[in-house]
Amino acid sequence: MPKIKMPRGTPSLDMTPMVDLAFLLVTFFMLTASFREAETVSVVVPSAVSVADKELPKNTLVITITKTGQVYFDAQLEGPDSRLEILDSMVKNYNLTFDNEPKARMEFLRCGSFAVPIKKVPEYLKLDDFKRIKENEKYPDGISSDSTNNEIGALALYGMGIGIRNY
Repeated sequence: MPKIKMPRGTPSLDMTPMVDLAFLLVTFFMLTASFREAETVSVVVPSAVSVADKELPKNTLVITITKTGQVYFDAQLEGPDSRLEILDSMVKNYNLTFDNEPKARMEFLRCGSFAVPIKKVPEYLKLDDFKRIKENEKYPDGISSDSTNNEIGALALYGMGIGIRNY
């Protein structure tokens, strides 16, 4: 007589130990692996050259425009008389008056670049050096350069005329 066969169930495999084994292998490789040494990349960086680092030639007009759009003017002219001619042109064309003209002329010789409107130059020259820096910051546009009141253009023309004459 034949034996009764037992119905077979579908085989199953418990995956819990397999997950443990996978994490064990990942942990093993992470701990035993060594990182590759960082490679240095040589980059040729261009050198920045600043105008302040170089000696400017004589009879040079320096018009500086900052990131905020403020316009500064300076004239590196031969001899103090040339710089004073710019002041004389400003006095003549803009009807400027000074309380103490000899002192104002000496201050204009040593003040360097400035960013105040031409009408404010007499008050600007009365200030000491530290207050002049604050005064320059008061005028966000600096010297006017728009088409209706182009003061920077006028200053450049005065300076260029003097520079060409001295050349």
